[in-house]
Amino acid sequence: MLIFKFITIVFCLHMSLGAYTQNDISGSADHSMITRYNGSHINGYEEFDYHLITLPGGEEAGELQYIEVEGKVTRILYVAPEGLSAYQVQKSYLQALQKAGFRVLYEVFGGLTSDGGNVPTEIFTTLNQVGGRENRGAFRGRQHSYFLACFDAPKGAIYVSAHTVLSDDRRFENKPVTTLQIIEEKEMPTEKVTVKISSEMIGDYIKSKGYVRLYGIHFDIDQAAIKESSKTVLKEIADFLTQEPDTRFRVVGHTDDTGDFEYNMKLSERRSIAVIDYLKNNFNITEERLEPYGVSSLAPVSTNDSEKGRALNRRVEFVQIK
Repeated sequence: MLIFKFITIVFCLHMSLGAYTQNDISGSADHSMITRYNGSHINGYEEFDYHLITLPGGEEAGELQYIEVEGKVTRILYVAPEGLSAYQVQKSYLQALQKAGFRVLYEVFGGLTSDGGNVPTEIFTTLNQVGGRENRGAFRGRQHSYFLACFDAPKGAIYVSAHTVLSDDRRFENKPVTTLQIIEEKEMPTEKVTVKISSEMIGDYIKSKGYVRLYGIHFDIDQAAIKESSKTVLKEIADFLTQEPDTRFRVVGHTDDTGDFEYNMKLSERRSIAVIDYLKNNFNITEERLEPYGVSSLAPVSTNDSEKGRALNRRVEFVQIK
């Protein structure tokens, strides 16, 4: 909280006091971490508990590079008073963030490259209007500027970007317009949607592919004990095995590449054995039909460089034995 309060204090030092020149749109508010440039009003507002945002993050060999960030997203379109430059408003936000400990990842100012300026045109042409169609055209203008800054907070990074332009739109003519985006990284809430995998679906997939990849069998970290949440999927695989008594399978445990490879090799095998034991003890599936294997991280189906990829690599597969 100290960091967030400090940002607010810094902004107050940069801006003179005074009443807002126009009312904010209904349902909008400043983010608790960052105040507005004094005298500005909110003309567009969006907030998402969880969203994926693609942010321009720099340039390499003349090509614009992007950063994908997931988490809580707040997007606010501010209209500042007439008589200010876009650079003055933009720099005030950036200086306040820097004083609060944010790192500047990318900063660019001076007009669009299509007009001979410094700012890649894509930064503004890919910017979605905030607050609905009524703000379309707000970023047609001069003095284009953009920055992206980041703070490495203990619970997840906080990214702040700002697009500012001296708008030529007739509603905002000669006023700086800024879209401020605050993205607070966090994990997506789970179990908001449930999907029932039926024994028929499992059977159809096996008949088509010769195997089935299951993500509904869950274990604690570094453990082989099956979680309660796995029972639904295990019942369906047991129903399929009961309906097809002549089929035999290799039960293959997979992990991501976190930790020691040899340890994960043993862990993945212990997990496959736990699945076989569960099917035997709860559904009378004879263990002669199921062979346990563990392959650690030898057969990834996605990258291990992201949590989403690692989650896809952690799985149990039933591979049919001919």
